[in-house]
Amino acid sequence: MNMTDAVSVICAYPLSGQYGPGARFSLYILILACIVWRKQVLVLNVGLGAVLLAGLVAAVHGVALGAVSGLGDNKHVLDFDVFGAAYICTFCLGLVPGLILLGAEFLSGATTTIVIGWYALMLAGETGVTAALFRAPTRGSPCVDAAGANISHSVFIVGETDCHLSCMDIPTLPLRQGQSAVYIQPDSGPVDIAALGSLAGIALCLLTMPVLYRIFRQGPMKSHMGFLMLALLMLIEGPPGAITLAVLSEIRVFWGPQVRYQVESMAAVGQWSPFVTAFFAIIGGLLINAADDE
Repeated sequence: MNMTDAVSVICAYPLSGQYGPGARFSLYILILACIVWRKQVLVLNVGLGAVLLAGLVAAVHGVALGAVSGLGDNKHVLDFDVFGAAYICTFCLGLVPGLILLGAEFLSGATTTIVIGWYALMLAGETGVTAALFRAPTRGSPCVDAAGANISHSVFIVGETDCHLSCMDIPTLPLRQGQSAVYIQPDSGPVDIAALGSLAGIALCLLTMPVLYRIFRQGPMKSHMGFLMLALLMLIEGPPGAITLAVLSEIRVFWGPQVRYQVESMAAVGQWSPFVTAFFAIIGGLLINAADDE
């Protein structure tokens, strides 16, 4: 057996809890609630606030990842958080135009300025994660057993196969102090999906910000062309794009053997607490609306 038969492995940091299934699916539930109770202003407020906040946190993280990932001694190390940050940024960008159209009263002068600023920060975040993704390592070291024999792709199991390589010797990423990297088989599929999503997010930012600025200058009640352009963006890259991205990312990225490895269990409070938060936020919005209608 020659060296080309050995599976290639790299050192990677597992996905952090804030991008785990609990956080992602609670966001899906909030969006579904906004669609079901779209006439309830407080529910729309909760949904829009959750999307804006989740996207903003991911964007700040994306800027940090773009600044430190894949550079210098860390160029052979992959931080799986880049997949989470890229996905949340792009997913939230695809949802905001639809939420704005569901509640046009959001776009007063002040809130339009806030949303434009949010898009600017999202553009920075998407640019950061795109840079990190293009620097992601795609080739690693050959996996061998204790006798020095190559371990092939067919028998390699993430987290179980011992490749006799030490990820403990690599420099710790600045954003992963105190955490340990593991070796996994590099897979270009998740990187390609995340990179395409990030590039689409950059395009969406550049297309949407001028439209929002037009609405801001003319006023929400007068900018009929602005809302028409926003609706067109929503149809092209809004919910259809967000749903497509969600399905591809969940199946091909987050539930793949590499990214799924060592993800925080749903039994952990960090995963089930977002569901509780989303539940009480929706119920609270519905109860307040019901009280106001009486």
